[in-house]
Amino acid sequence: MNLIKLSFSTLALSTLLFASNYKIDSTTSKAEFSIKYLKNEEIKGNFKTVKGDFNFDEKKYILNSLNGEVEVDSLTTSKNDLATYILSEKIFNEKKYPKIKFVATKIEQDRIFGDLTIRNVTKNVELDLENSGEFFGKIYLKISGKIKRSYFDLTWDELLETGSSSVDNDIFIEIDIEAKKEEKLNFTKVIEKSKK
Repeated sequence: MNLIKLSFSTLALSTLLFASNYKIDSTTSKAEFSIKYLKNEEIKGNFKTVKGDFNFDEKKYILNSLNGEVEVDSLTTSKNDLATYILSEKIFNEKKYPKIKFVATKIEQDRIFGDLTIRNVTKNVELDLENSGEFFGKIYLKISGKIKRSYFDLTWDELLETGSSSVDNDIFIEIDIEAKKEEKLNFTKVIEKSKK
């Protein structure tokens, strides 16, 4: 029994030693989406402010956890006149729901599962994960895939003459993440300060 406890303790310690927390760089990361409009046109959007953090095992080069969010009002679109409409209460309602959030619940080598919250509606989604690893002290990740706008009450009521919606139900998303390692707490300095 003691041997089993020791093995688990050793495993937990090794995970802590080789895993580090990283903070997403909001100045270089981006979250993009595209959606079909009027059957053959495409609307593209880009959320410029992406925030969050994750835990990354630097020895195994695997992602252990991820929490992220985008600020809805940082949206720009390929059709500028649509940005205001998309941000309005008819679609994103950014004043009432200023953030879109994602919390990973399961991570595989090339897939990531997580709770995505849009307009206060949370759904578990499955997305592709591309882990480029570390380069010049930063970690680079790409998350991409498809979600259904109807799952998140993202209604768009314009109809075609046929009676079908002018906007497709599928939203394609691509999130490029660049992150820096968070500085580890220096316990020696903390103890020294507490003594003063």
